[in-house]
Amino acid sequence: MESLSVMLESMENSLVQVQGVISSKLVVDEKDQIIECHIVADKKRHAKQISKDIQTVLAAKYEQLIDHRVISVAQVANNSLQEMLPRIIYKSVEVTKHGQHLTATVKYALQDVLFEGCYTDVATKNGEYRVVANATLEVVRKHLSTNEHIVLEGFKLHEIGGVQIANAVLTFMRGRQEFPLVGTAVVTEHAHDAYVKSVLDALNRVLFV
Repeated sequence: MESLSVMLESMENSLVQVQGVISSKLVVDEKDQIIECHIVADKKRHAKQISKDIQTVLAAKYEQLIDHRVISVAQVANNSLQEMLPRIIYKSVEVTKHGQHLTATVKYALQDVLFEGCYTDVATKNGEYRVVANATLEVVRKHLSTNEHIVLEGFKLHEIGGVQIANAVLTFMRGRQEFPLVGTAVVTEHAHDAYVKSVLDALNRVLFV
């Protein structure tokens, strides 16, 4: 039997497949019943229609019948990377190793709802930089419009004047246009935090292109 966390993750992934849905988060009570369903969606469809589709997916695929009153839908502009980025509040990052692979999970808040981005790759010498940076990008990719793409080009941890610095180099593509982006963050207690912040710092420069 699937664990509760695995089942919830499966449900949330299914809800993201609903037309217009960008991110989803489910909350259950002590009896494992869904008591809150938080949805971030674009503005292409009416919130009531999205809510009905959410109920249908949960009922048909998981035999979970929920009242429409437990569903909250927050709608954001579909092409608003510029609007969305300042709203992302970084919460935490966790890196775990499973055999020959590393998985990074970056947790963030958007409109007071917690979400996460995950990325898994081979555990190489510089693997931690790569999985954390890409997990951060997964957070943002969920909110891109169809003609926007972000690629991680490079990452480096170095020291200047006795201070450790994390640098991320990205390419942001909008249609046929390409914009190189560089982000910087000072390493304080945990290097992983700096990896995340350097990527977000680079992405915030999209606001000016």
